[in-house]
Amino acid sequence: MKQIKYIRALLVFCMFLITGSCSKQLDIVPQSQVTSSNFYKSTDDINQAVVGCYNALAANGEYGENFLFFMEVAADNAKTANLTNSGGIYGDFDVFRVAADNPVLDQTWSACYTGIQRCNILLNRIGNISMPDSLKAIRIGEAKFIRALTYFNMVRIWGAVPLVTKEVTDPFTEFDHGRDDTSLVYKQIITDLSEAALALPLKQTGSNIGRATQGAAKTLLGKVYLTQHNFIQASQVLKAVVDSGTYQLLPNFANIFGSGNKNNNESIFEIQYSNSVVSLGSGFSNYFAIDASNIGGIGQVLAYDIPTNAFIDSFSVNDLRRNGTLNKLNKKYYCKKFVDPAPVQNLDGNTNFMVLRYADVLLMLAEAINEMGFTANGDAFNYINQVRQRAGLANITSSNTPDQPSFRLAIEKERKYELAFENHRWFDLVRTGRAIDVMNTAPTENGIININKNNFLFYIPQSQIDVKPGLLTQNP
Repeated sequence: MKQIKYIRALLVFCMFLITGSCSKQLDIVPQSQVTSSNFYKSTDDINQAVVGCYNALAANGEYGENFLFFMEVAADNAKTANLTNSGGIYGDFDVFRVAADNPVLDQTWSACYTGIQRCNILLNRIGNISMPDSLKAIRIGEAKFIRALTYFNMVRIWGAVPLVTKEVTDPFTEFDHGRDDTSLVYKQIITDLSEAALALPLKQTGSNIGRATQGAAKTLLGKVYLTQHNFIQASQVLKAVVDSGTYQLLPNFANIFGSGNKNNNESIFEIQYSNSVVSLGSGFSNYFAIDASNIGGIGQVLAYDIPTNAFIDSFSVNDLRRNGTLNKLNKKYYCKKFVDPAPVQNLDGNTNFMVLRYADVLLMLAEAINEMGFTANGDAFNYINQVRQRAGLANITSSNTPDQPSFRLAIEKERKYELAFENHRWFDLVRTGRAIDVMNTAPTENGIININKNNFLFYIPQSQIDVKPGLLTQNP
């Protein structure tokens, strides 16, 4: 039985050698019968391979589905409609009882390392390809951005993880690699993003829209520094994004989302989906739907990620984001950000998933500046108030937010409503040290929550630990 588990785990690393070069997005048609032995011969091969890296982010194991449970359902804004659906594997995220053998953990771990392997293969092979140096640099930058984003999500979910930065050609030897300290993982993330920011273009145009940019790399780098509480560097890199003049807040909050306004001027990086071809679309309409009318009676109503009553009731009546975030159908509320009009028959939705946007930059910059030292009505107030003004809310001032602690809470509150259901809330609470206070006092809807610091990280999948017992240690 142990040998069977070992072979199954090896498939995670072998998968790309068989199918990893196939891709599905950014206007590149999938190819069949592609293997590593007859691939990576030309510029076209590299172009298609990098799309395979993007495709990994879109998989159900990452942004396509599972991250919703780690990053939103685990927090206070969201819940699952039914804790027992699918044997409770999704509902367990809602009430902090995710076991080490929960298949969502294993699927996400595997999906992340599949994407990392794709990036590593491209970075290993591209040096031998004859192609314009400028294009080669961009493709390297894209792969490093995607690898950094993947490791950043992994290190926040699991803490110390195996740091693999070379192409895995012999999976058997790779399983001799244990968990690397989080400091090493973060060092690699910062290196990848710093190099990507130098290589990527300021903007992407034409058929390249949706690919990573300099602004995406810098924004993610700023979020990494903020997570590490390196506020000086966070403020510097985020200020550079603001000063670039590349992005702006859309006048209408509701226009940020939806299939009709993808990759708009506020968007910095989003996961690309399309329902023009079967299997290329997103499932968000089904995941967020609370009634068949949501989706025109097409597909399943899963209600995996729906707003809690406390979140609904806590919205200010003057906050324009309420109607841009929530909708009510048959007396039940749902998040409308990623729900299409009725999907095309037999196809998934056409909505992208927003990973990074300009409002997040402004709020992170305000947070970093405040952590460096409170200044009454200083720059931090300017950045947070830009977001509040778009929401139809009055400016905060030093008269109602007189010190650093009160400004921290103002930022937390603003992020709660501005970025709801965009996979920020749980990591925000952990980063700021507020997770225990917020979660243990949140109104209970699916059971009493009583978490401690051990709940900040999820279990390493038991299937991975079983491969070589004692090599991968479990989180407490």
